[in-house]
Parts: sequence; C-alpha cells; structure tokens
Amino acid sequence: KDLALREAPALPLSQAPLGEARVVRALAQDRGTLNLLAKLGLVPGKVLRVVEKGDGVGIEMAGEVLRLPEELAQAVGVEALQERAP
Repeated sequence: KDLALREAPALPLSQAPLGEARVVRALAQDRGTLNLLAKLGLVPGKVLRVVEKGDGVGIEMAGEVLRLPEELAQAVGVEALQERAP
C-alpha cells in the first residue's frame, strides 16, 4: 500500500461552488499576497462559506462577509465541503 501523504486537492477559491469550503493551502508565492491572506485569516484549516460569485468572490467567515477581488480569490486553494446528511 502507498502510505505516502498526498497533497490535498485544492481548487482556487475563485472556482469554488457556493457553500462551505475549507482553506487547504495558499496558491500564491509572493510574500505580499501570503501576508494579506494570513491577515484576513485565510489560512489552512479555516472553514468559510462562499456566498456570492461574479465580480470577485463574496465569502462569509466568523459572521463577517468579505468581498475578495478575483486575483486574490485565485490565490486561495480550497476544498468544497459536502453538506452533511442527517
């Protein structure tokens, strides 16, 4: 069996469907963007809700709604979370 850890599949936040998603990694390499993502709290493990798409991406985190420009949304790698069945 292959027990090696695989890198989590990441979809750019700009392409994520509406609904809950978890940040898995930054897709950006430049320090300025990485610092901004950290300042906004968009760090691995953070769960957010994509609430609007169009001119950028609207997300809700910890009760706050933020609008991210398309370029910044492309720098955040997320995995969509399935709605949990009861």
